[in-house]
Amino acid sequence: MTENLDLDIDSSITYTSQDTDLPVNTAWVPVRSTYVTDNTTWISSNTTPESYNPGELCWNGTIRNDWDGTLGNSTIPCIDSNVNKHYSIGNYYNWTAAVAMNNSSDYTTDQQDVDQSICPAGWRLPTYNGNKSYQNLVNSLSPTAGRQGNIQSSPVYFVYGGIWYGKSWIAGSYGVYWTSVVYSDYRSYRMAFDMYGGLNSSSYDDRFHGDFVRCVAR
Repeated sequence: MTENLDLDIDSSITYTSQDTDLPVNTAWVPVRSTYVTDNTTWISSNTTPESYNPGELCWNGTIRNDWDGTLGNSTIPCIDSNVNKHYSIGNYYNWTAAVAMNNSSDYTTDQQDVDQSICPAGWRLPTYNGNKSYQNLVNSLSPTAGRQGNIQSSPVYFVYGGIWYGKSWIAGSYGVYWTSVVYSDYRSYRMAFDMYGGLNSSSYDDRFHGDFVRCVAR
């Protein structure tokens, strides 16, 4: 996909394989909806799906050195006529929400793939390796990111949205995106890149962090 996922999870809805990347004959009723105000408590748990909608904010496509880590200082409203709408930052999801579960703590084996997600039907989270992985994407674009690379540009438009865990962190200098793959009992793999030119397509993050979701076609 060429934009970050912007799905608001609703605890009153039953999600199935008809509309979501879930196995056939499987249903998921999330125990927590996406929240839209930054004064709602982020539980920081692997046993609860958490997600945050920061509003219709877009990255403006430029690189600066003076961000203070807040969303307001690194983004602008998507209604601005001068912004490319592909740079919408979308929602933040902890890994449990990203894989469409209410509890992901049973998944503990390194490189174990959880083959379901909140992506639309026909799409999935990127894998650890292979042609559905971030590594494959990086190889097809450029081995570098940040100032020198093109991972923020057309056709993929990745953004420096940072991490959310009740507050924003490293927004404006890092982009962090979930995969479907387990690293340990409380971490999962991700792609991370920064404004200094660093790029790691298979680093890992604590599952309770709110990272972005970018789906790939099945």
